[in-house]
Amino acid sequence: DTVTTVEIFAIVVVQPADDNDPVFTNLPDTVTFSESTDSGTSLFTATASDDDSSDTNDGVTTYSLGSYTSRFYIDSSTGEIYLDDALDYDSGDTELLLQVLATDGGDGVIVTSTLTVSVTNENDNTPLFDQDVYSSITVME
Repeated sequence: DTVTTVEIFAIVVVQPADDNDPVFTNLPDTVTFSESTDSGTSLFTATASDDDSSDTNDGVTTYSLGSYTSRFYIDSSTGEIYLDDALDYDSGDTELLLQVLATDGGDGVIVTSTLTVSVTNENDNTPLFDQDVYSSITVME
């Protein structure tokens, strides 16, 4: 019997797995702003890290908001959060719980964190009288 030997050279390419979820790295519990803060003002930049390779979408994180989307907006690529609508302490805007979401670019896993936006009051309301005319009162000495 004859034994035949064959050698094969193969290149094995290992594809990275999306095995890490985004993790918020700098989100404080609370940020505080005055009710007189202008619309369009940057309030905070959320940052999430993902230990997957940035050479693929697996390591790319996008940002969104899960609450108060009419009052705030977030840049989906940078995580910068902006005030989109005026705050009014006197109308009840004293503390707003803002859900910040980070989405994994690979498997779409979404992680959520809550940022409390605390609003401080300003003396922004003109005093009002209860009636248009007041009659004089005479006081005896």
